[in-house]
Amino acid sequence: MKAGDLENLMVYLDDVAAKAMESPITKMLGNPGDYIQLLTSFMGQS
Repeated sequence: MKAGDLENLMVYLDDVAAKAMESPITKMLGNPGDYIQLLTSFMGQS
């Protein structure tokens, strides 16, 4: 994986997260930030 790919992925995840936070379903499920934090910590380990 190239460095640019990771940047693109982070931008994509940001976009997905922003859309998810607007979604009523995720509001019902809880704070999407928790999932993002989990994902980013997982990404940091690999």
